[in-house]
This record gives sequence, structure tokens and C-alpha cells, in this order.
Amino acid sequence: MQYVVLIHQGTTPLPGSPAWEAMTPDAQQHVYADYAAINALPNMTQGLPLGLPHNAVTITVEHGEVKRFAGTRAVNGDTIDGYGVVEADTIEEAIAVAALIPAARLGGRHRMVPRGGRLVRRTHCRRNPIRHRLNVLDPADTGPIDRSIPR
Repeated sequence: MQYVVLIHQGTTPLPGSPAWEAMTPDAQQHVYADYAAINALPNMTQGLPLGLPHNAVTITVEHGEVKRFAGTRAVNGDTIDGYGVVEADTIEEAIAVAALIPAARLGGRHRMVPRGGRLVRRTHCRRNPIRHRLNVLDPADTGPIDRSIPR
């Protein structure tokens, strides 16, 4: 089964920050080594790199009108700072892998969400035939099905 790991950095020291600079060089190298080890795990797929939260745009649609806000509109102060997908037989195995992510011990936390089993069909966008759009299918639909999620 696949589990999506939503990474919340929280107060985790980030490279270039005063908190990071306060860490010893050995501690900094240990964090880098831990991330390298996680990236090498065969059952962990890292998500695409995300930009900084202050560069994000949050949108909502109210009564058909799109409202745009600068930055994140985080619930409870949480922003998603990264994500990955863990392949594991049980949630306990997935949690054990996610616990290796340094942010969990340095002031952040992670959320584990089982990946849904929705069936999707890949269709071409008319304006750009290179791009694909994924459509959730009605179970009664008998068209060709792509069960994979593109990376």
C-alpha cells in the first residue's frame, strides 16, 4: 500500500537560518546524511521540491468567484513543506520510514495519509497535447483506465 507523507517543518532549523547556523557542523552533516539515506530507500519516493511558503498562493472559490491570497492560509499554523510516498504493507511500517525524516525530531511533524484507490483516465489537454489531465472516473465507465499516478 502507498502512504503519502505530508511533511510539516515546524520549527526545524533550515539551512541559512540562525537556528541552523547555531548547530554544530557535525549536527548539520548528520541531518544531510539522514536525508540522503531516506532518498536512497527503495520504498520512499520523494515529492517534487516545494518553494517557500511566502511565495505560495492560496485560492478559494466562494459563490463562483475565485479569491486569491498571498502566501499560505495554513490551518493551525501548518504548511506543507514537503511530501513523499512510502510503499509499505502496514501503516506501522510507513510510520517507521517517516520517522527517519529529520524534521520529525527537529521541531516538525508529519501526517500519514493512505493513498486513495481512485481510478483515473489520462486525457490530453486540447491547448497543449503534451500535458495530460487526470479525470476521476465513474465506476460504471468502461473506458481504458490508467491506475498509476504520474511522477
